[in-house]
Amino acid sequence: MATVRALWAGFRSGGVDQVLALVDEDVEWQPLSGGGAVMRGSEAVRRHFSELSESGQSLEAIPHSFVANGDVVLVSGTLRRSGAGGIEERTAHWLFWLSDGKLVRAGWRSREEAERTLEQAGDQRS
Repeated sequence: MATVRALWAGFRSGGVDQVLALVDEDVEWQPLSGGGAVMRGSEAVRRHFSELSESGQSLEAIPHSFVANGDVVLVSGTLRRSGAGGIEERTAHWLFWLSDGKLVRAGWRSREEAERTLEQAGDQRS
């Protein structure tokens, strides 16, 4: 769980470059800000967040809870997006899969699906 907490702190303090230090080169990341697209590789992640910034959009993800089950961590919180169209805020549930202290996969889910995925991660370890 320490890696996931460090990812969140990295976004707040150092941006995407600090985050990428904790990400596997071959990461598979489906950001809530990506309209359903799945990014593959750390350079695709860098490009996505650079393009968001260049477009004048700002994202603020506010975590409210962290729950781990083995190498899978569920973070529930609020995503606030601001840009030319105003401010949009929504509740979000993000899943992070870790291996050897690095993020190898990340994505968002409905609350029910996220909780089910977290539970299944524990079942696979048993």
